[in-house]
Amino acid sequence: MQQRAIPALALELFERFASSMRHNGADVLFFDKAARKRITKAFGGQRACRIIEPWLGTYVVSENGAVVTVAHRTRRLKRDH
Repeated sequence: MQQRAIPALALELFERFASSMRHNGADVLFFDKAARKRITKAFGGQRACRIIEPWLGTYVVSENGAVVTVAHRTRRLKRDH
């Protein structure tokens, strides 16, 4: 997280607001449109969300409740079928 300039606050946002999916046996947490709406509603509008905007394009990979990695999204996340 430190190397990628993603603060611990971002992890708390993932735990509270992020959507999740299973991929290759791990959970992937990410901010989709629904998650962004939940964040906007919780923080009182678009203006208040500008502080956290740089982290909305990130994702967390966790396995058995432990964080494996946190990264910036450069491509679309593919869902398992």
